[in-house]
Amino acid sequence: MKIENKKGMLTVLGVAIVVAGAWYFYSHTKRFYAKQVVKLGGTSGSIVSLMAFDEGFIKAWAKGLSTGKESFAYQGKAYNTTGGKVV
Repeated sequence: MKIENKKGMLTVLGVAIVVAGAWYFYSHTKRFYAKQVVKLGGTSGSIVSLMAFDEGFIKAWAKGLSTGKESFAYQGKAYNTTGGKVV
């Protein structure tokens, strides 16, 4: 293999690693989970309004919605996946 091809392959590999890392960090952010809650129909509110909630609450809510459960638990309390109200 020529040296130019090795440099090109390493560049592509480096860019792929950076992109994968960026996606990993983005997919574990509060905004990502807020988008999931809105997308999956957990609230009629906006992503901006959900940003006022605790990150752990939004994450638990999104996971509850994605698994199809009617409720989810957060800090010892149960909440409805639709609306996010205390059960």
